[in-house]
Amino acid sequence: MTSAAVETTPLTCDVLVVGSGAAGLAAAVTAAWHGRRVVLVEKDPVFGGASAWSGGWAWLPRNPLARRAGIEEDIEQPRTYLRHELGERYDAARIDAFLEACPHMVAFFERHTHLRFVDGNGIPDMHGDTPGAAEGGHQLVAAPYDARQLGPLLPRLRKTLRETSFMGMPIMAGADLAAFLDLTRSLPAFLHVARRFSSHLWHLLRYGRAMHLVNGVALVARLAKSAEALGVRLIESAPARELLLRDGKVVGALVESAEGLLRIEAGAVVLACGGFPHDPQRRAELAPTLDTLLPLPPPGCNGDGLRLGKAPAAGWPTTCARRSPGRRSREFPTAMARPGTSRTSSSAASPG
Repeated sequence: MTSAAVETTPLTCDVLVVGSGAAGLAAAVTAAWHGRRVVLVEKDPVFGGASAWSGGWAWLPRNPLARRAGIEEDIEQPRTYLRHELGERYDAARIDAFLEACPHMVAFFERHTHLRFVDGNGIPDMHGDTPGAAEGGHQLVAAPYDARQLGPLLPRLRKTLRETSFMGMPIMAGADLAAFLDLTRSLPAFLHVARRFSSHLWHLLRYGRAMHLVNGVALVARLAKSAEALGVRLIESAPARELLLRDGKVVGALVESAEGLLRIEAGAVVLACGGFPHDPQRRAELAPTLDTLLPLPPPGCNGDGLRLGKAPAAGWPTTCARRSPGRRSREFPTAMARPGTSRTSSSAASPG
């Protein structure tokens, strides 16, 4: 922001969301469904953030898809698992709130939005020897989505990361991936791959991108379509530069836009800007041994939200960010894990 920046006519809304990954879009959709006027701003020229490049899986015990498949478990089982996984960081009130909300959250998005899920009921918990670990029923991913349903939103959606696709064609974990792995050993698998790849080539010629969306980009697409349908105003190429404060409370943000400096006044501000893998200084301070590794998320994940969150009245409880002696894992000021990351042990975290 410079002194020469021209301030445009202010916007007013009930909720301002900064960031368009899965967390930001989910917050925007939820607020809009409950009747709030919502504006979502994204610093990059496309929506999706790191979520669009991720696998898009979520760990959601006792979810409706598992129950429909006949998998019933008492809340004490995932509670026990998390208690042993988290150790001294186990917060009973927060864990119970999360576990109680999981089935309701999935049901809400299935019932009221364009979001549909595919179960991962055959996927066990990461650490099978931990007390409370389940053999399945905890994993969900967004169902594949036809990108043509996005209409004008399509060119504003981040494309799948080419390195995690085959010639730009994303492959979904499960039966889709199994068919590609069995390509030369099974006729049904060969026919499946042939259909998928021929359709993909046509989509590249016709649209210049993959149109059969899976994994994280399918999650983002479905949420973005839901946001549009609910009247959320989506503004890309609009980085938030400063939070607006009044009487010690956050009441909006100053946002750069193509028209100039935009003042957005809001009753609530949600910072969903992702992490800081592209902030060399913060990485060097907090994880110097990992500083030479290539960050996988988009370059826009550079810690902007953390810097905004340092403003008065915009913080999170510092007790959630303390480091435990002897632990090499990193804590993040978010309610859920980074998109696409694997859960690791409490004693050591490997990159990625």
